[in-house]
Amino acid sequence: MNAVHVIYDLAAHPEYIQALRDEIRQVWDEDGGLKKTSFVKLRRLDSFLKESQRFNPPSLLSYHRVMQHDHVLESGMLLLRNSHICMAVNAIQNDPEVTPDPKTFDGWRYYRLREEPSEGHKHQFAMTESTSLNFGHGKYACPGRFFASLEIKSS
Repeated sequence: MNAVHVIYDLAAHPEYIQALRDEIRQVWDEDGGLKKTSFVKLRRLDSFLKESQRFNPPSLLSYHRVMQHDHVLESGMLLLRNSHICMAVNAIQNDPEVTPDPKTFDGWRYYRLREEPSEGHKHQFAMTESTSLNFGHGKYACPGRFFASLEIKSS
């Protein structure tokens, strides 16, 4: 579904097309075609994919669970056995404290973040973090997210 949203977002924001084509062409020329190792060099494309997914999330809620036992949170709230719980992942990633100006589509948002010192390996489409939970996080992160990223980028 994300690939379809990327196409829609390209149609809605054609100002990104030429820069993305230029990036792909440059990496193609440098690597003599697109190889698996080439895809990590497509930082603008990766940023556009992540922003498209943020703007068009696969789900508004995630981590759907059923409580097996009663559990008291640190706040004192009681979660009863058999209660259905989930996380509002879309609300988390679109909180203005997490994502400045979240109502604006910015295809280079994550590209710029990755240019910051010590941030180059973060903010990638297939990476998870506590504020970007579309692929889960921690030991429950989707194992197919890297394959999905490669498939979308090679489409």
